[in-house]
Amino acid sequence: ALGTLTSRVVMLFILVGLLVKWKGLWTHIRNADYLAYQRRVFRRMLSLGVPTSLQMFFEVSAFAGAALLMGMISKEAQAAHQIAINLASITFLICTGLAMACTVRVGNQLGKNDLFMARQAGLSAIYQVMVFMLITALIFVIFRFFLPTLYIDDPMVIGMAASLLIMAAIFQIPDGVQVTALGALRGLQDVNVPSLITFLAYWVLGLPVSYIAAFHLEIGPVGVWLGLVIGLSTSAFLLTMRFLAKTSS
Repeated sequence: ALGTLTSRVVMLFILVGLLVKWKGLWTHIRNADYLAYQRRVFRRMLSLGVPTSLQMFFEVSAFAGAALLMGMISKEAQAAHQIAINLASITFLICTGLAMACTVRVGNQLGKNDLFMARQAGLSAIYQVMVFMLITALIFVIFRFFLPTLYIDDPMVIGMAASLLIMAAIFQIPDGVQVTALGALRGLQDVNVPSLITFLAYWVLGLPVSYIAAFHLEIGPVGVWLGLVIGLSTSAFLLTMRFLAKTSS
């Protein structure tokens, strides 16, 4: 908790410092009329921002739910889950950055009314993410017994984490694709249907499968991650199809 607080405060000061150093942007911020209000602009921001936040909420809450399910199995299972999910989160951050860049690139082409180049920008980002996540998936598989030792020395937890890293390797590509496709769709200002897709993928499909597989089918920790794999794969497929449909000429 202390480390997180410290990093957030340091990040704030760094960002403010960069804003001040970037004279053109700082001048714009300083001279902006923050009391000005345009209802049309405000409503437009809400119409884009609220569904976007729901997309994140559905995904994050699904992973939080998976952690709770792991805790219901055993403390060792939850420890293994936290190790595997932390490693997967590291690679996911790279995809998040590419997804943000994809939003900007697609949005830029949308402003030019060039759907073909918007499609190319989105697909380019998706292909980059697929290659990167394929490489990290191989790393997870090859070093699945070594990576957990960076966190803990409990043989039982290491064994569980190694099996979960296999599942993490499987969902690396759909995990990267879904966040990048979401970024591409945001660039097209298409947020409502993607929000519905994420809700269906994670809450209606992913979490229930995790629970059923872990407890009713008695697959255990791997069953929880099976639900995550199915949810991410469904989201990746539907979001990509949505992007292709929106950019077809």
